[in-house]
Amino acid sequence: MASKKSSEYVRVEQPLFLRRKLLETAIESTEVLRFFESYKSIREEKVSKIKKLRTLMRRIKREISNLDKEMPESKIGEQQEKPEKVKSLPKKTKKVNSLDEELDKIKQKLSDLSI
Repeated sequence: MASKKSSEYVRVEQPLFLRRKLLETAIESTEVLRFFESYKSIREEKVSKIKKLRTLMRRIKREISNLDKEMPESKIGEQQEKPEKVKSLPKKTKKVNSLDEELDKIKQKLSDLSI
């Protein structure tokens, strides 16, 4: 038996609109795939850097432990008093005040434009 291929044709209303939508969808899906590939490579890089960091942290801990063992015992740390905390002037409030002033100026300009 020979298989016969039958062709059926369907009339499409607004073919240009459908073609445009299909192409826009193809572009969007390609952009999503590009973003995903970028995300994958960044994720792999992050994982490798975290592994390196953990290895480095273990090495640092080991070196500090070795250094503590090599250092002689000292009683100087016990005799020293803790330094008193000095109150610092709040620098952030000056920045906040200047930001508030700028915000008020911008609001005033905006209200002048609205009138």
